[in-house]
Amino acid sequence: MTEHLNQAAEGPDVQSIPGRREPHSSAGLPGPDKGGIIFEVTGIISTGELQGGMWLARSSSPETVDGGASGEEGGVLLERLAAAGPLLAVVAHPDDESFGLGAVLAALGAAGGEVRVLCFTHGEASTLGAREDLGRLREEELQAAAVRLGLVGVSLYDFPDGGLATLEDKELDDVLEDHVAGVASLVAFEPLGVTGHPDHVAATSAAWRAARRHGLAVLEWGVAPAVAEQLNAELGTAFSPLEGPGSVELTVDRAVQRQAISCHASQAGDNVVLQRRLALSVDRERVRLREPAEPRRS
Repeated sequence: MTEHLNQAAEGPDVQSIPGRREPHSSAGLPGPDKGGIIFEVTGIISTGELQGGMWLARSSSPETVDGGASGEEGGVLLERLAAAGPLLAVVAHPDDESFGLGAVLAALGAAGGEVRVLCFTHGEASTLGAREDLGRLREEELQAAAVRLGLVGVSLYDFPDGGLATLEDKELDDVLEDHVAGVASLVAFEPLGVTGHPDHVAATSAAWRAARRHGLAVLEWGVAPAVAEQLNAELGTAFSPLEGPGSVELTVDRAVQRQAISCHASQAGDNVVLQRRLALSVDRERVRLREPAEPRRS
């Protein structure tokens, strides 16, 4: 989540070989219970052993702060989603899974959820940590963060960073179709992309289209209205608040998220907006569950 605002954790070795945008099937490859993580990169799957045989990303389950319109407690909400089946987080850039969704994904994992991440770009166009091989570096950072978050797998694509909104819907929809089989719920930024970044909006829109096609629940993540208002006033950002019926505030343990953030050293070091957002949010996260609708008939 490049918000235009230390040291990277070691993780599985990943060989990135240029290839098609459709990763091969991940069926049968080692998962966290077997001491490995699935990491797919633009047509290539690489499986690496975790350091010391340890699966490092588990935190305590969040407690509830308020129940939202449904009256369902936040902790119970995440436990229900985790128990319902595998979850797929859909993001635009390496670091979105940590800077944005990190505390929620860690809490879902702690509740027993099987969580994967689909990331559309390598984040090569970021102005933070700019260098010729930034995309490759951010791939490695995502790999390390995935270990910290306890993800079962990551699928990383090479769509152009900063260009997702210019693509035909079908290009992103085809990618989602390769990953939604067996998924019970999707996790994404709220519809306005939290920061207003066009790539965030495009990624969330793709997730929503997949949810409508397949009748999947979507867990939206965003920031509280007071946090968005203060960030925008102080730093001139364009955060959109997650508010309205169904919004739930969770109390979270940020320890695992902060470990994952530290893996993204190229983006986290001078990221004033990220640090201010975390300081204002303290131990709270804002989410909203959109229950599945009937799948669309073609």
